[in-house]
Amino acid sequence: WYVANGSSRVGYQSISGGVAGETSVPTANSGPWGIATAPDNNLYYTESAVDKIGRIANLFSAQSEISLTTGTQPEGIIRGPDGNVWFAEFGRGNIGRLSPSSFSVTGEFPTLTPSSQPTALTVGNDGALWFTENGLDKIGRITTGGTVSEYASPVTGLGLRGIGTAPDGSLWFAEPGTGANP
Repeated sequence: WYVANGSSRVGYQSISGGVAGETSVPTANSGPWGIATAPDNNLYYTESAVDKIGRIANLFSAQSEISLTTGTQPEGIIRGPDGNVWFAEFGRGNIGRLSPSSFSVTGEFPTLTPSSQPTALTVGNDGALWFTENGLDKIGRITTGGTVSEYASPVTGLGLRGIGTAPDGSLWFAEPGTGANP
């Protein structure tokens, strides 16, 4: 599954590599950014340009969206260890939690610095969610209960973007460098 940011489309590829299906999201020019599965077997995606989260059910046969607070600019999104969907609020400096069962936001947790610009998330081996803070060159950590902590990157001016958890439990993050396009 993938999102096509510039064309406001969501699609998926076959195992052989060809595009197997693609559709437009309900809101044009919405800037889909991230996509994740959830325990309800639906796909959830962020629409950064219009402050929304979309949901796809039944292989495109049903799509819906919810609006977030103006200026949220959601980016990364991931299935959390608690069964919720978690997302980065780049524009507001929060980490959001969405309940798949109610398709509603059930929590917004501020990072320690409002200008942190969180972008991407991963689930760590410790059961917490880890995220990049593009605006601060820090890695953040949030428990499913909402406790946030931050850790400085050893190098500044990087504009941290992506993050993942390796099989050995170590965290890896992308450092696009100074002048990176946020």
